[in-house]
Amino acid sequence: MAACAMALSSSESSMLEAINPFCISLVNNLNSLGSSKPKSASAELGLSFSREGNIFLLRQLEKQPSKSL
Repeated sequence: MAACAMALSSSESSMLEAINPFCISLVNNLNSLGSSKPKSASAELGLSFSREGNIFLLRQLEKQPSKSL
């Protein structure tokens, strides 16, 4: 996993730093069950991302013909 972590961006690496302790704790808890531990286990983690920023929509105005009186 160390090889993969080197290719990650700093934000991805920071996410792994937050998730890794949870995963390590989960594995340690399962291992502490001894002969009672399950043959297999899985954990699913979900992440949500959002961004905010300024969005500018521009529209070119067409020249209107001037009306004479």
